[in-house]
Amino acid sequence: MLNNQQNNQLNVRTMTILAMFTAISIVLTRFLVFQPMPSVRLELGNVPIMLSGFMFGPLAGMLVGAAADFVGAIIRGQGFDIPLMLVPMFMGCMAGLLRNYIVKNPSYIKILGFTLTVNIIGKILWTTYWLSIIIGRPFMEMLPIRIGVYTIIPILEAAVIFGLVSNVAFKRIVLRGE
Repeated sequence: MLNNQQNNQLNVRTMTILAMFTAISIVLTRFLVFQPMPSVRLELGNVPIMLSGFMFGPLAGMLVGAAADFVGAIIRGQGFDIPLMLVPMFMGCMAGLLRNYIVKNPSYIKILGFTLTVNIIGKILWTTYWLSIIIGRPFMEMLPIRIGVYTIIPILEAAVIFGLVSNVAFKRIVLRGE
């Protein structure tokens, strides 16, 4: 059982890691990005969001997703849309809900299945629908390019996540605080 001082340190430590994941997500999403057209972004900003869910649970994943999207949109002056913010929150939450299944015994195939599923639901269907409303372009016109992009991005996301969650040093430092 943790005493109060250890519990407070754990909370401060967890909040610090979540803030770091939020900052990394902002940089990956808003600055290290290739955006060939307004409705498509090639970026890996969801990796830290999913990692926060895998490591600290669904609430942490949702908070990092919301904070990264909100702060990133404000920093870049891109405007803020609540329906679009739900996607990173969904990805972080789902990672948290599936963390015992994926992180205990990580495999690239399990992580790829996860990243493909959340990208299909979040990026291909939900975001494409809301972008069609915001931009004013037909959903079916935007769908083919977004399907192409968001079936490739999950492969890269899965490789990065698998590399990290299966790395002993990363687990020891981030999960156990050594």
